[in-house]
Formats: sequence, C-alpha cells, structure tokens
Amino acid sequence: MKISLSVLVFLLASISMLGQNLLVNGTFEKKEQGFAEGWTRLKGTPDYIHLDDTSNANVIAQRQFIDLKGQNRGFMGMVLTQRGSEIFQQQLSAPLSKGEIYELSVKVLAGMWCRPGFELITAAVSPIPLALPIKYPVKCLKLRAATEHIPFGEWTTVKVIFKAKGNERFITFGNFNGENSTFIKSAGELIELGTEASCSYLIFDDVRLELAQRPKAKKAPAKIILEDFLFASGSFTLFPESAPMLDSIFQSLSTIEKKITITGYTDNVGSIESNKILSLKRAEAVKKSLISRGFPEDRINTEGLQELNPIMSNDTAFGRQKNRRVEITIDED
Repeated sequence: MKISLSVLVFLLASISMLGQNLLVNGTFEKKEQGFAEGWTRLKGTPDYIHLDDTSNANVIAQRQFIDLKGQNRGFMGMVLTQRGSEIFQQQLSAPLSKGEIYELSVKVLAGMWCRPGFELITAAVSPIPLALPIKYPVKCLKLRAATEHIPFGEWTTVKVIFKAKGNERFITFGNFNGENSTFIKSAGELIELGTEASCSYLIFDDVRLELAQRPKAKKAPAKIILEDFLFASGSFTLFPESAPMLDSIFQSLSTIEKKITITGYTDNVGSIESNKILSLKRAEAVKKSLISRGFPEDRINTEGLQELNPIMSNDTAFGRQKNRRVEITIDED
C-alpha cells in the first residue's frame, strides 16, 4: 500500500512525543502540609526543597551546597546508598493505555556527595503502589542522559520512551535493583558526617510523563531525527530503552514501498577518521534494528558523515548533543 508524503510525515511526527503531562505538580512548585502537593513519601524522608521556605533548616543546608538556579522554586531531593534509597511516589492523573507509547523525562542535579556521577535514574510505573519493604527486583524504567554519565553539578535531562502494558496508575522514583551501585560508596553516617565519600544525593525537577500525540501534517521532507539518547557517548550500541521508539519508526516505515537512507552524524570532538567510523556504525546499528523488525534489508542504505551538516553550533555542549544524531530519510526515487 502506498501513502502520500504528507501522510507519512503525519505518522512520523508522533515520535516527537508531545502531549499532556499526566503528573500533578511535576515541577514541585505547589506544596501542601510541608510537602510537594500530589506526591507522597514511600520510604525514608525524601526532602521537599522550596526556596521560599527560608525557615526550613534543610532548605538552608541544600542552598549552601547546591546552586539551584532556574525559574522554579520547588524541588525534590533524594538520598541514595549502597543499601537502597529514599522513595517517593504519585498516583497518575489517568491510567496508562495499553500499547500506547509514552515518554518520561526528568531534570536532575547530581548534588553534594555525587562527584563520581551516575549512569541512569530508575523509576517504576505500576497498577498498584509498590509493596514495602522491597525485597524483590523491581521492573523499572531506566532514564538516561545524552552523555555517558549524569555529570556532577549540572542540571541534566534524563528520559526514557516506553510502551505501556495498560492500567499503570502509580509512578515511583528510587534507586531500584542497585543500578547505580558502581558509583555509590559506603553510606557511612550519610549527610550528618558531611563526607564526600559517604553517599549520593539527587535533586529532581520538571518531571513529565506524556502520551505521544500526532501533530498536523507538515509539507516538509520526510525525515526522522534520532537524538543521541539512543547511544552512550562514543558508543554505537543502542540502549535497550530505545526499543519502543524503534518499534514506532518501523511501524511507520513499513507502510511505504520506497528505499530509505540512514545517516549517522557526530559532533566535532575527536578525529575525522574516528568520527566517520563511529557515525557509520551508528547508522548500521539502526539499520540492523529495523531489519530485525522485518524491514527489507535491500531497501536500506547507510552512510556516516561524521561532523558534517551540523544542525547547531558545536561551540556548546547542548549544540554538540544535538549534532550527535542519526537521520532517516525517504528516498525520492
């Protein structure tokens, strides 16, 4: 079956994951009875930090160690140790729909005692609240940054795209299954000791859980841009969490009868030769994933164009992140 270019763009545009936030008070700006409205402490005493609350000793302590710049005034803080973490939770404003694709994103700040950096953030979506104490592996989502690790002292966006099983009503944040054990040292006396070798501390802001929506079709070249969230920095191995996004891409592309070209790009860090190899291997990784889903191999071309055709300046970290990408275009012939 053939479809028009405008309809194809309509289908592909859904991958942008624009939609309505299913979380209440995801910015932690509203407070109720001394805690963030809509959120509950499930384990430990996760900190509710509101910069206007100057009488709170904990808020004053956080401001001494952490530069909480930004327009928002409210934040959530969580201690992580080798034996677990504090946990906080919210009931979603609506249950998730079976088979729908969602994006969960969070801005995190690796604060005091976090200098080694984290690999990822873990969160669970479930039909009922998690049972405490947690003595079993938790099926959790893994939110990753565009860089290899979440850096210390910088607001960093982490996210994951996933397919809902259906009727998930709760979202829970914690360090599940010891995912960050490599970077978390002995807890010791925790924050009371004030030692950089004790534990790790994370600040959360702008938590968003969105359903994919389909914007109106645009008269533009049929192109999909896959950002660097698919790969670790300097790697061409796809994150397992990229599977739902690649499923959506395959479903859209499987309705056409034309060839596609997958082009890999890097930023300008590193040699031209190494970047050319890396960009091609990233394109090949996406090609392999589409073939495994059933897309005909003879209809896929790949190329690696290293740092050519940047979409933003390479003078900033954000610009370099945007330039590290893979593009899929529909061949006109």
